[in-house]
Amino acid sequence: LGAARALSNFGSLQYRRGETAKAESSYSEALATADALGDTKLAIKVRNHLGVLASDRGDADGAIGHYEQCVALAKTLSNDALLAKAYHNLGLAHADRRDWVSADEQYEQALELAQANGYGQLIGTTYLNRSELHLALSDASQAAATCGKALSVFRTSGDRLGEAEAYRVLGDIFARRGSGTSAIKMLDQSLEISQLANAPLEIAEAYRAKGLVCQRLGQTDIAAALLREAIRGFEQCDATRDKAATEQDLARVTRAA
Repeated sequence: LGAARALSNFGSLQYRRGETAKAESSYSEALATADALGDTKLAIKVRNHLGVLASDRGDADGAIGHYEQCVALAKTLSNDALLAKAYHNLGLAHADRRDWVSADEQYEQALELAQANGYGQLIGTTYLNRSELHLALSDASQAAATCGKALSVFRTSGDRLGEAEAYRVLGDIFARRGSGTSAIKMLDQSLEISQLANAPLEIAEAYRAKGLVCQRLGQTDIAAALLREAIRGFEQCDATRDKAATEQDLARVTRAA
């Protein structure tokens, strides 16, 4: 079990470095040991990680499968912390499929458990994901209010990467409201924090978001350069879905130029 826990932690380090194939190998080995020895808590933790990897590859069904198993296992333990995290991740996977109703139902269950137990980081993350859901439904006002709640939680807890994500979403909100200068300011803050934390996926997301804002501002050359940076970052992280979407963004910018 000690070796399995070490492999799980090592997988997380590899994921942060963008070494997703190695991370998946570490997680899979850890899960096999956890299942064989009956360590349900570790099995849930590792399945959550594997679900994130599946989601990054664009395999929403695979991610949902992992998270649904996490929900079932957490219920057997009556562990609110693990159950709340599983509900949150299941909401993300449904959002990837653009099933907004199911996504919000899972977020609501995660938020209720997180607030009841004082899970600050998960409260902030769930607010942030709900903000992105509101944006997808073109409700910028509700998205701004919810993102503000998330940013407040992240600042209080000192979660710098959470702040970076919130600034990225705020950048999108300002851009949709036609405030390009404010949008760029938010995205520059997101990028700076992500770079200081050496978080490749968050860096790529910030480059993409900034590229799309520059496209709206008519700065096509800058937009194309930023989107190319984002593509390289997503490729490094094996984020297949995000890479493909950004390649489509770049094609539109190139045609416009």
